[in-house]
Amino acid sequence: MNQEDYKLYNILCNVKNTLQQHFYDYQNGRKPVICSEDALRLLVKYKPTTIQDMSNISGIGDNFIEHYGQYFLEEIKKFTATDSIEINENEKTILSKLENRLVNINRRNRLLYSSKVNKDYGLDLFKFINNIEDLEKFILSRDTKPFKVVDIKDFDDDKLKGILKLIRQSAKIETESGNNEMYIAYPFVQGKIENENFNIKAPLILFPVILDRTSDNVILKNDNSRDIIYNTNLILANNKFNGKNAVLPDNAIEEFNEDTYINDMINFYNENKFYVQYKECKLE
Repeated sequence: MNQEDYKLYNILCNVKNTLQQHFYDYQNGRKPVICSEDALRLLVKYKPTTIQDMSNISGIGDNFIEHYGQYFLEEIKKFTATDSIEINENEKTILSKLENRLVNINRRNRLLYSSKVNKDYGLDLFKFINNIEDLEKFILSRDTKPFKVVDIKDFDDDKLKGILKLIRQSAKIETESGNNEMYIAYPFVQGKIENENFNIKAPLILFPVILDRTSDNVILKNDNSRDIIYNTNLILANNKFNGKNAVLPDNAIEEFNEDTYINDMINFYNENKFYVQYKECKLE
């Protein structure tokens, strides 16, 4: 992929991510697939500018064309017509603010309010792991060795089915979208947004992991190929409730320190006007 194609690839990836947020199925907690990674790369390669051209690309079906095709065509047309023109910082700011408007700010957004774990899309690890402090140490230290969640032969069938279903679901999403969406959410914040009757019960940090099964165990692995991220949905919701339309900060944590991460986290949210009170407490 040459430099120009790589620029278009990044543009189309942003379109895909924005559409996944906009058409998020909050009832079932699922992002739409949109298209596969292979199909996205073929769009970059062939640069279709009509529906007919797009329909001839492998992996592009009627559903994609009907619901999402026009969004991609518009960006491809802009790129092929003005591929030598760079957008300025003011235009980038405007685009970022427009993208923020596509995020749903309500209690169906699980990054704002998680009353309970949806068994189809998550696990409460307290129900599976005896020494939860060991898991905390594993996540915070970014240990490269696998962490055993459970020994299969000693495990309850129904709980095991739930874990295996989650593993299959994660693999399916990654195959179809090219994105690994598996994280451990920790720690959580609970309270209300200032001056609003809007309850918050949401993760402050998301740690990328891989959940896998061996012949004997179900294991967790830290996915160090992806960034640990802050939950900027909280900042976006707070901004919207306070009438502020601002560009969100980068959510990636470039340098994570297990000794200072609580203070680093509080400082990050405080700097973005989302104020968190903290009292040291045990895992629960």
